[in-house]
Amino acid sequence: MTENLKKKKIAFVHQLPHPAHEVWAKSVGAKFMYFRGNKKLRERGNRHVLLNILRLKFVFSKPDVIISEGGAPLFPSVVLHNFSTGAKIILIMADETGLYAKANNDLYARDIRAFLSMIDGAVSVSSLTSNTFTGLVPENIPIRLVRPSIGKIFMEKGKGNPPYRKINRVAIVSKGGKRGLMNKIPRWLDECFHLMQKDIPDLEVAIAGTKESDLKFENIRYCGVIPYRDMPSFYSQTGVLFHFPDFDPFPVSLMEALALGCPVLTGKGTGNYEYFAQKKWTEMTCDENDPSLIAHKALKILSGNLSIERKKEFSDTVRRELSPENSALEFNSALGEILKK
Repeated sequence: MTENLKKKKIAFVHQLPHPAHEVWAKSVGAKFMYFRGNKKLRERGNRHVLLNILRLKFVFSKPDVIISEGGAPLFPSVVLHNFSTGAKIILIMADETGLYAKANNDLYARDIRAFLSMIDGAVSVSSLTSNTFTGLVPENIPIRLVRPSIGKIFMEKGKGNPPYRKINRVAIVSKGGKRGLMNKIPRWLDECFHLMQKDIPDLEVAIAGTKESDLKFENIRYCGVIPYRDMPSFYSQTGVLFHFPDFDPFPVSLMEALALGCPVLTGKGTGNYEYFAQKKWTEMTCDENDPSLIAHKALKILSGNLSIERKKEFSDTVRRELSPENSALEFNSALGEILKK
């Protein structure tokens, strides 16, 4: 922890923390505050109820800094800031809050727009995500980029050379076919899979995280929610992991697959695309959502076009740069810079 953070009392407001964000919060010694972002607590008339809860929770330890994990926790963060401590509010930009606030004009969207004007800084997981907040936060607000970490289990399992993998399986990992504004399993993937099937007649598509989608491809296996500890096994049986959402800030699933030597393919709708582009890992990026182009790239991967050495480069880089320890250090540094402003 940087020197200026050691003297700060930090609160981490969350609904249910993402493992990577939990690593960040623990690394700065934050006190966790669970907030269930239900409609009742978001209604303006009930703010006094939430205020009393917050005052009670922090009566012995009022924070100097409040970290809001995404948009929904901004509401209790601002209430705590206004009526209890006057602490600085730092937003973690890792969801669709910016898109929602721009696309809607309901009570929640209007409140979010007001809350965003009050933040003192932000940590974003990708430039793609930061750009969705343009015009919603003051221009002088410092925003720092920190990539989220992969899970520790993938650090251990990823040691050594990438294993042999089944060449007939494409996988998708999604928490549901749709989540708010983010369409994670687009219907046009059907065309891509049918094109691939001409070369791989027994092509299989395995989808984890959901039991349904709009896809009509005949050989889809829905795996539902897979326990986190079992995800390394899922990736070890995958030839290539697909992810072509309309928008996804920086899905860690792609990086965890890479850490295990499982190649991925993604497009400009993910924050991972910019990471791959900076590394010149063009084998795993598609500039357009073109089914024929994606099918061509996927077939090259499944045919063994990627060498063991290249896969090891991907794995070693991800395990080094996105380890929990390294990501936590970068978050500490970013938060320290923001609080100096």
